[in-house]
Amino acid sequence: MKVLLSLLLLLPAAGPASAWWLDADHTFGDRGLEKTSASFFLKPAARWVTGLNAGYYKDDGAYPEKIWALRLPAMLNLKKGLITLKPFFYPERGAYDSSAWGAKAGLMLPVTDEGPDGYTHLSLSAAGSRQKTLDLAGDGKNLSAYALEAQIEKNYFDQFFFLAHASGFLADGPAAASLPAPSLDHSDLAFLGAFAHITAGPEWAAGMQFARNMEPDYDSHVYAGFSRISFRSAPQASSAIFGMRLKLWETSSIDLGYNLYKPDGSGSRNRYKLLYQVFFQ
Repeated sequence: MKVLLSLLLLLPAAGPASAWWLDADHTFGDRGLEKTSASFFLKPAARWVTGLNAGYYKDDGAYPEKIWALRLPAMLNLKKGLITLKPFFYPERGAYDSSAWGAKAGLMLPVTDEGPDGYTHLSLSAAGSRQKTLDLAGDGKNLSAYALEAQIEKNYFDQFFFLAHASGFLADGPAAASLPAPSLDHSDLAFLGAFAHITAGPEWAAGMQFARNMEPDYDSHVYAGFSRISFRSAPQASSAIFGMRLKLWETSSIDLGYNLYKPDGSGSRNRYKLLYQVFFQ
């Protein structure tokens, strides 16, 4: 399972014999939250994974209509590193004609390799996006957002995984939180440790993640994490996640997760995730 923990939580860790696989991801929670996506992943070569993800989110607040997104994730496993690329596109949608597009690129580098005793990995990524939407007066607004992210993961005996992550953001144009319904989920720019969409523009985010493989064959694991997110023009927020990924049969697994998200000065929000994966030869 030599894959960065944040990728392990976002992409399936397919076995070497899996040529392609599918997953269905559904998140729901307070305030009518609904976030659903379906993904197809293809492994055309031993070191290359590419795929297609399509999904939407909605809630009972600013997003009563479904906001759709299309993503094209890809990973290239090098002998000494991992390259990732994820273009994304949000078609024009909703009462405020919001749309967005951009991409995220990353590089994972091994720092140490202790063989069966574990390893240390460093991951660096950069992302950029462009967004168009309307304000309350119906005037068009253009926003740009950029993110730099660093993650370091320590693995012990291929059973214990510890990850520290930090990211910083820059933005041009009006603050996203000051607009009625911008569409971009900033989780596409950097790992924020939250299940629901985050459309307010962050300034920085940092946190820790942990995963533990389980016996008897270590194909299942439990995970937990905590993140702190600071926004450009919204209160800071804390996000804690807990979950379990279980191997059901040789070709399928299920991920059950819970996210407690709390903005400063307001009540906490409960989110739940169900992710089902099936693998094919």
